[in-house]
Amino acid sequence: MAALVTGCAGDGVDVPEWEEPAAYRFVIDGSCGETPLSGTFEIAVEGGEVVEVTDLGGEHEAPYLSSQTGLTIAELREIVDEARDEGADVLEVEYAEDDPGRPVDIVIDYDENALDDEMCYRISDYVPEV
Repeated sequence: MAALVTGCAGDGVDVPEWEEPAAYRFVIDGSCGETPLSGTFEIAVEGGEVVEVTDLGGEHEAPYLSSQTGLTIAELREIVDEARDEGADVLEVEYAEDDPGRPVDIVIDYDENALDDEMCYRISDYVPEV
C-alpha cells in the first residue's frame, strides 16, 4: 500500500520527511519522457551517492551506465520539490505507507502541451543495507 499525494505548485501539500539511510538499493522503472533512466535499473547508494547502476532490461551498456546516470531517492525527492516549486501542470507522487516520505511512484509533467518533458518513475524493491 502507498499514500498518494497529488497537486501543483503552491497547493500547500505537506510531504512527509524522509531520512536517507547510509546505504540502500532499489529498482527504478522510468517509463515516459526523455530521461536517462528510461527502462528498469537497480541502483545502489552509499553515503548519499550512487555507486552502482545495473540495467535490468539489458538495453544500455557502459559507458552509458555510470554513477552519474542514476539518481538517489533523496535526489528524486528534490526533483519532486522542484516540480512543485516550478508549477508543474501534473505532479503525482505516491509514498510508501511503511516508510513515509519515501516515494514509490512519481509522475511529473511540467507542461501538458509540450512533448517529452514528462518524468514517470516507479520505485520498488527498496532495501536499506545495515
